[in-house]
Amino acid sequence: VVTEDGRVLNDPTHLELPGHGSTPGAWAMVALVLVGFVAGCVGLLADWSVVVWIGVALMAVGVVVGLVAGKAGAGRGQHGH
Repeated sequence: VVTEDGRVLNDPTHLELPGHGSTPGAWAMVALVLVGFVAGCVGLLADWSVVVWIGVALMAVGVVVGLVAGKAGAGRGQHGH
């Protein structure tokens, strides 16, 4: 149903509130990617190629953890509005 001013009423796509990413899966992903990025930067500046690759690996692991946690249900938190 569309009202006179163009608003859509009773649209089933609006029943679920957005989570805004504040979930354990999102926090785990951000933490791992951030630590990996910092480690990679430090390794790059200090010319430690092993630390650079450890940082790259941590970032990749962070993305995988975030995707797996999101699929497992940790990507949907409680909406504390």
